Amino acid sequence: MREGWSLKPLGELTHQFVDPCTIEPDQTYVNLGLRMYAKGVFSREPKLGSEMKAIRLFRVRPGQFIYNRMFAAGGSFGRVPPELAGGVVSNEFPVYDVDESSLLPEFLHLYFQQPSVWREVERECTGTTKSRLRWKEELFAKRVIYLPPLDEQRRIVDLIGALDDAIEAAENQRATVDAVLDGLAEQLLFSGSERCQVPVSDLAEKRGLIGGPFGSSLVSHDYVESGVPIIRGTNMPKSGRYVWGDFAYVSEAKAESLRRNHAIPGDVIFTQRGTLGQVGLVPAEGPPQYVISQSQMRLRVNDELVTAGYIYHIFRSTRMVGRIKALNTATANPHINLGILAKIDIPLPPLDEQAAICSTLDSVQAAAGEAQQFAIALHTLRSELLTALLSGAHEIPDTYDEVMTAAV
Repeated sequence: MREGWSLKPLGELTHQFVDPCTIEPDQTYVNLGLRMYAKGVFSREPKLGSEMKAIRLFRVRPGQFIYNRMFAAGGSFGRVPPELAGGVVSNEFPVYDVDESSLLPEFLHLYFQQPSVWREVERECTGTTKSRLRWKEELFAKRVIYLPPLDEQRRIVDLIGALDDAIEAAENQRATVDAVLDGLAEQLLFSGSERCQVPVSDLAEKRGLIGGPFGSSLVSHDYVESGVPIIRGTNMPKSGRYVWGDFAYVSEAKAESLRRNHAIPGDVIFTQRGTLGQVGLVPAEGPPQYVISQSQMRLRVNDELVTAGYIYHIFRSTRMVGRIKALNTATANPHINLGILAKIDIPLPPLDEQAAICSTLDSVQAAAGEAQQFAIALHTLRSELLTALLSGAHEIPDTYDEVMTAAV
């Protein structure tokens, strides 16, 4: 154990706060959320006392900690922010104060941002969903924290806070580039009123527009360790343009029996069922063939009329995603069919103009991808650094003067 650090039961460093609240019918109250998360508290809209349904309510103050006993395994822990002064909670939300002579509230907040802590909490939960903390089990009662001195707690809080500021700046930059990309796409793809409108079916090769296999033709029992990859919903790009990720596979023989449902590099893949509006390209680098799942559709373009990249940009645009979602035919699991996709009209400029549009949008999308990757890298760094700092594996120096001098 590091010098000056100690193991302390959280029950000795915190104490439960109970302040029953008598609800007045004509007063307004903020009942703090149905759910709370490690990064803050989300509340419901203020209501008059006459509209409150909870029989027993308790006051909370800014700076106190509360958690949701009903969803404890989900990391439902938060610190009451200043803007929620005067809030109330039901008895499903225990309220705690912290002994700040030994433990900084900000340090405790960081402690409960560790996934490992919530895995421990989950083992103490009960119920059909294993998410509810037992009434006799309090979040802080038996938990032991590895506690550094107050000055080191402050340095840890400050360092993670600086990293949080960098993450926020990176995410703001990413959002800005995404907005620029959306605006450019709208202008370049849809501004030419003189462009002819062509249905997707007319832009496909012969038998180039196909859906996935029938349900019984491809099931999880067909999956093997390696072979021909299957493009499923989890492989559709959340950002970026190519299908990727952890693929499931079928044997060569099974893939041959599903040859009508193949995809090859350069094909465009659309989500048919699930998260409508997803679109991705099959990359040139990688396997020579894939099988699409029942939830995907494939377009192989007639390259004398249109490029796959142009189709991709059209269908990832905000306008087209909204249009596809509006064409949903199901109430439970969102769904469109091949016939719907085939009839969608898109503006079609000449090939040289398509190439110029794609070149511009590709460059901006690359910048958006770099901003995204930078934000992801900072999130990863924060997670790893937080674990190292709270375990005592890394000592923060009292000053960074020597480091800065060496850098200069």
